[in-house]
Amino acid sequence: GYPDLLVVQADTNNTFELTAFQNSIVQDVHFIKVMVLSSFTCTTCSSQKRLPYGNNEPGQSIKMETITIMNGIKDYVIQLAAVQMSHAGQLTLELPYVIIGLGSTPNFVEKITVGIPPNKESNKLYRTYTQMIPNSQIVVIPIPLMNPEKWHSKLFLTPSRMILHTGIALGVTLVVLAGILAILQYREKVCFGFYAMR
Repeated sequence: GYPDLLVVQADTNNTFELTAFQNSIVQDVHFIKVMVLSSFTCTTCSSQKRLPYGNNEPGQSIKMETITIMNGIKDYVIQLAAVQMSHAGQLTLELPYVIIGLGSTPNFVEKITVGIPPNKESNKLYRTYTQMIPNSQIVVIPIPLMNPEKWHSKLFLTPSRMILHTGIALGVTLVVLAGILAILQYREKVCFGFYAMR
């Protein structure tokens, strides 16, 4: 998101002045959260038919690619990469996922590539997901581990403030259209009754 800023300025007399810049609350910021789980199975659990989520595992890498559009023209491609840190699965105050800020552009994320550190059986343990929705969390369950094409993914959406604005605009539009239709129907009945009486 957009951080608030505190700026300390000094003039020629070495007097310091603190200035605060607060973000506009009108703009909505966008993000994507990605979490890659270990998919460990529980051999003693009775519900083996369920998908084994496992726990948060460090070392997984995430690469994101999106395109910014200015005035209807493709501006430039943004590529970001991050890694689930090793302490994310151990400390309670650390985020258990990778969060990627997208700024104020609500464009779809073109590609998200999730990779797992290679092992002695395979060097290519990654999968690319396309057209991801902003303000969402993606949970990737890499099972079966050696077949990335069959990895499971869950998408959890976080509603934006713009959904409320869109709903209000849609509601007002429907009320106005219903009012116009009611007026036209009333005028049609009045005109039809007038010509019928003549």
